[in-house]
Amino acid sequence: MAAQELAIALCRVSSIEQLENNSLNRQEEAVLTAAKELGVKIPDDAWWSHSVSSKRGTNVNRKDLQQITERIKKDKRIKYIIVDEPDRFMRSINEAAYFEVSFELLGVKVWYASDPELNKGDLASKLLKFTKYLSAEGSNEERQYKSIAGQAKALREGRYPFSPKPGYRRGYERGIQEPHPVRGPALREVLIKVASMQVTPTQGLIELNNSSFMKDGKGHASYKMDKFRKILTDPFYAGIVEIEKQVKVRNENGLHEPLISLAQHEELVSIMDGKKKTQSGPRKNGNPKYPLSNHVSCDLCRDNRIGRYVGYDHGNGKGNRIYEKYRCRGCGRYLTRGELHGKIDAYFKERQMTEQGITDLIQALEKVWKQKEG
Repeated sequence: MAAQELAIALCRVSSIEQLENNSLNRQEEAVLTAAKELGVKIPDDAWWSHSVSSKRGTNVNRKDLQQITERIKKDKRIKYIIVDEPDRFMRSINEAAYFEVSFELLGVKVWYASDPELNKGDLASKLLKFTKYLSAEGSNEERQYKSIAGQAKALREGRYPFSPKPGYRRGYERGIQEPHPVRGPALREVLIKVASMQVTPTQGLIELNNSSFMKDGKGHASYKMDKFRKILTDPFYAGIVEIEKQVKVRNENGLHEPLISLAQHEELVSIMDGKKKTQSGPRKNGNPKYPLSNHVSCDLCRDNRIGRYVGYDHGNGKGNRIYEKYRCRGCGRYLTRGELHGKIDAYFKERQMTEQGITDLIQALEKVWKQKEG
């Protein structure tokens, strides 16, 4: 008896409004109907449903697609990836073609539940599919343009349409943040002390970490100098709103309540310009506690330039407990220190080296060390 063929379902929404309008449920109904017509089963753990919009140029290393690819490689019964419509799968012509071909090489076909004409594979079907993705890509670019234009307009009006800055919270009026009743005054006191040279930036950082700024019941993790430096030099705290990304807009008449004056902000910038960064970057010889940092690649990010594990002590911000883990710089996946070290130990125990092999390895390493030292 032939094994039951399986399918993976991919449902996506692009906005909160679509979630509220039950768009995800409508997609699921269309996908289930298509699966029934194809005679395939969608396992309970084979639904990828996310409220994340697909954007051009950001999909090759998209976490859900990497996970789907790994799932397909492990289970040869999977024959289809069922999506509702083209723009629910991808909003880029090139990337859609890339993934369709990649999945076909694994024996899996992308199936469009609400657009059956796209599944025929003939010339007319391919042309129609191209026009669908062309429309989706144009719609995505238009939405991005409108979003950027809207942000620039808000800044010119004195509003800040982004996440609240440290020490602030969302206000009653959209885009106008208000000082947090606990964290705001604590931060203002430290900023003024540093600006008036009552304390050094380092002393200010210590005071901030020991103040009510960190003890408002939310369990905030202590700041380090790199993050504190950004706060000290951020013009937002002097009433200025700005953006320097896709567009550059600066408005010195922000509508929010500033914590310090413009003169105090300029003094802080001057102080920090004269304070050299003391962080020297990664240790020259690595971290002995996490010797595998940047040496082990994540199996989900093999083709990602930054898909390597880096080890460091983790805290949850609620207590003093430390978790020793490695984290992939590409997808954010975690492995405990013991787990990764154990895998490496097991790997070498299964592959014992001869005495001659050890000698050859040492001689090769000596050459590398001398070259590096030189």
